[in-house]
Amino acid sequence: IAERLMPPMRASQLLALAALTAVSVRAEAAAPPPTPSFGKACDGFASYDAQDTCDPTAKPGVVSFKDFILKTYPITGDYGITRACNIGSTSEHKEGRAWDWKVNYNNTAQRDVADTVIDWLLDTDQHGNACANARRFGMMYFIWNSKIWGAYRSPNSSCKTAGWKGYTGSNPHTDHVHISWAWTGAKKQTTWWT
Repeated sequence: IAERLMPPMRASQLLALAALTAVSVRAEAAAPPPTPSFGKACDGFASYDAQDTCDPTAKPGVVSFKDFILKTYPITGDYGITRACNIGSTSEHKEGRAWDWKVNYNNTAQRDVADTVIDWLLDTDQHGNACANARRFGMMYFIWNSKIWGAYRSPNSSCKTAGWKGYTGSNPHTDHVHISWAWTGAKKQTTWWT
C-alpha cells in the first residue's frame, strides 16, 4: 500500500528524508531548560578554586540546580553531590559544591539531553554575554565524555569552544556529567538566583 501512496524515491532522497527526521526527533527530544529574562548584567567567569577544606554538606546553589535539571529532564538521574573526606583525592564534592548528573552517553535520549543542557549553559544571551547561563549559575567547570570545559580557561567571547580540552582522568565521564561550582554559585549568590 505504501508503494502506491508514495512515489519511488532515490537513495539520496531517502537519506535526506532520514536526516530531516533525525533533526526533528532531536529537536523534540530535548528542549533547552526554561530560562528567565535577565538584564544586561552578568556574573564574571568563575576562577578555578580547588577543594581546600572538607565540609561535605550540599550547598544550596548545587541542590537547587540539581532539582531544576531533574524536574526538567526526568529521564536523567542523580549520582550525588557530597563525598566523604577520606574518599579519593581533591574534589569539590567534599565541600558540597559539585554534582554528578547521571546521564549516559551511550543512551541516545540522555546524551541528547546532556548536550542540550551544555549548549544552553554555554550559549551567548540576548545581551551578548558569552557562556551566560554557566556564568549566572557560577559554574567553574564540567566534565563530559572525555572532555572538560573550564570557565577560567577562556574567560571571553570564545569560551563556548576555547573553554574545552581533552580530559584524561581515569573516569571518562560517559555515565555522568560532573559539574563543579565556584563558591558564589554554590552559595546561591549569582544572578540566576538573585
